[in-house]
Amino acid sequence: QAIHNSAAALRTASDDHQIRRAIVCLRASTLQYDAWYNSQITFLEAKSQGEGPLDVARNVWDVATYDTSFGNSRSLGWLFPWVYNPLEPLDWDHVADNVSRRLTTSDPTQDTSRLGKHFEYHERGQGAYDNTMDFESFDVGGEEFDLTESKPLLGTPVRELEALLDECADRGIETYVVLMPAAPLTNLAGQSAAYRSIVMSISEIVEGHGGTFIDFNLTKEDFYRPRYDEFANCTHLNYDGSLRFSEALGTYLRKLEGAQDVSSLTYAYDEWDDYIASFDRLEGCYFTSQRQDRGISLKASSITQHGVPIEYRFEVREGEKGAPYEVVRDFGRNPCAFLPVEGEGSCVVRVTARVQGSSSPDDTRTFYR
Repeated sequence: QAIHNSAAALRTASDDHQIRRAIVCLRASTLQYDAWYNSQITFLEAKSQGEGPLDVARNVWDVATYDTSFGNSRSLGWLFPWVYNPLEPLDWDHVADNVSRRLTTSDPTQDTSRLGKHFEYHERGQGAYDNTMDFESFDVGGEEFDLTESKPLLGTPVRELEALLDECADRGIETYVVLMPAAPLTNLAGQSAAYRSIVMSISEIVEGHGGTFIDFNLTKEDFYRPRYDEFANCTHLNYDGSLRFSEALGTYLRKLEGAQDVSSLTYAYDEWDDYIASFDRLEGCYFTSQRQDRGISLKASSITQHGVPIEYRFEVREGEKGAPYEVVRDFGRNPCAFLPVEGEGSCVVRVTARVQGSSSPDDTRTFYR
């Protein structure tokens, strides 16, 4: 959800209900990328329910003229929603489907179910993923690893966050900005300085404008540690995961209310090694790749306690899903391998990490790219 949408929601809540606390949950990518256009549509469709014609017209105009949509097909699709669905390609089949849905759907916010596979609509414009992370089918490139990239924070969402915090301070609203938990393998990729640099920058912005910053990626295992089956993908909790996270957040805030020390619930950024060592089993593996003259060099790593011997196997698959994998290098302690490649094309590399000599599924993790 775009920061300026969150600000609009908080403004309405303050005017209508005189709220005294705001909790803003986000990912690092919220400040690294332009706002996702579809989320703005969903937000304003929900906001328009019960509003008068003038307010609805203003909402429509706001989406059509927003800086990431103005002058392209997105604004056209929003201004003429009966004939063009901006979530789908512009062709007659999708136009007919969109008209049918608009005529038969009593609540337009139920179109949130169309935003992606496994997305389930609940109520009041809200939905959640209902699947569990599948290591073989999801795309692990790009924004999946937004917490680890050195991509700078963008000016527009940063300014919107600063304005939100300043407005909350002026209204006397206590504001918490919570960094949502990501799957452990995402944090593994963030062992570079990039993770701490990005997140500490966000922390400085929040606290510099009177808010409180909470990073739920570094929580201690005896307080809250998300499980893989609570994620729909690397950075989105599914419904069960969302419920357990909400309970943990409530516990954290109750302790703050009671003036209790909460420092024991999370690791500090200079305790990163202790955080990685706190995992009591092999939690995940990850690898990086670099193109060279005659192939691709691969380097694997894993999340596990210090001192546990890990061995890696590298495989490659060309062609469609279901095609057989060929072993590039069988299990061994060396985390590096070289994949000979000639010409242009694409392939899938699979790296399997396991505790040395173990055959237990609990001691084995696989990663695809």
